[in-house]
This record gives sequence, C-alpha cells and structure tokens, in this order.
Amino acid sequence: MQIEEGIQVVQENFRNFIEKDGSKHIATLSSQINLYRLLKSYEPNLILDWGGGIGTLTKLCLEVVEKANIDVFERNEWCIGEFNKNILNFKGSILKELNSANYDFVIIDDDISRSEIHKILSFPGLKVIFVEGWRNRTVGHISKRAVLHGFSAKFFRSKSQLFLFGRADEWEKSGSWFVMEHKGIHLDVLRSWIIRWRSTREGKEVIKEFYYWIGRMMRPASRIKSLKTLFKVRIR
Repeated sequence: MQIEEGIQVVQENFRNFIEKDGSKHIATLSSQINLYRLLKSYEPNLILDWGGGIGTLTKLCLEVVEKANIDVFERNEWCIGEFNKNILNFKGSILKELNSANYDFVIIDDDISRSEIHKILSFPGLKVIFVEGWRNRTVGHISKRAVLHGFSAKFFRSKSQLFLFGRADEWEKSGSWFVMEHKGIHLDVLRSWIIRWRSTREGKEVIKEFYYWIGRMMRPASRIKSLKTLFKVRIR
C-alpha cells in the first residue's frame, strides 16, 4: 500500500516540476521514489537539501514528512527565485553557507567540496545521505571521509525503478545513498569501508585524481610554479 501511495506522490511531484522553468535536470522518477522510501523508513527530523534548485526534492520531502524541518542550500540566485515561486511560505532556511545544525538526513544534488563533506559528516545525529544522480566523485569522497569521522556505513546504489511506473523497457539514473550505522573507534568502521569499496567505485576516483595530479605536475607552468615555491622556501 505504501509503495502505491509513493508512486502516486512521486508522479504528481514530477509532473508538477517538469513543466516549470529550470526543470531540465530535475531528479528522475526513480530517484524520487527511492528518496520517498528512505524518508518513510527513517522519518527524519531535520533535513538538509544540498542543491535545492527549483525545489523538486524539497517539495517531495514536505509531502512525505510533514513534521520535519528542512533547510535548503543553494548558491544560484535564479534558482532561489524559482524555488520561492514554486514553494510558497517555505518555513525553512535557504543557506549559502553550511551551518552547524545537527541534520539527520542529507540530500546532495549539487557539487560539493571536500571541506563541506567534512562538515556534513561532523553532524553527530546523521543517519542518511542520499546522493542524486551518479556523482561518483562525491560518493567516493563521502565513503573515504566517513572512515575518518568514525562512521560505520552501508552504501546502496539503485538500479532504474521505472518498472514501478509501467516503463520496464526504459532506464534512468536512480541515485545512491549511505546509511550511517555507528560512530566511534571500532573495527566495524574499517570493515564497512572494505565491504562498500567496490560498489562505491571510489578506487577509480582515486586513480583519476592521481592521473590529473600527474598531468598538472607535467605541465611546464606547473613545474615552474613548483620550482619557484621550492626556491622561496630554501631562501627563507
């Protein structure tokens, strides 16, 4: 019964936002149904929607967990304007800098830096991080840094859920998520990281970062800059 209700809520939300300005990159039906399930399962109290855009996922959160408090992080002024048009009387905060609130449920649907991921993983009550789309680099950074913050976490990467909407012959991105289980210094932290290593594909991201670092170091301008830095250090 719950999944039937979820399909209806997601379809209505998708239809509502696909017609709006800026809807080219809104979350897919598959991502929204996965988010719906997580919201129903964990019933969060304080949600952070990182990259709120025009309000698609924020609206879904408001529909599913009415009692939750929701803050939105969004840098783009145009998106903020559209968000305010699409979600009237929004009671949460629209942030341009990450605050220190103790969010227990985080949605990531935009670029995010390593330092910002560190701040998110500092929330002691954190239970779920939902990552919209592919964002393999973001997934890899979260997974590695979860270990540094003492989190034992399970990772899930979903396949297309379009079969639920009668479109089994089609495919689309459907998001991935971390369930943060324990926090502290114990073997489960390392064990959970080893278990999720392959599914997060973070090894490939490490190789990519190393490759790009080598590329930068091989460029003449980079080498000259490095030599200048080294020369200055030696003079001092």
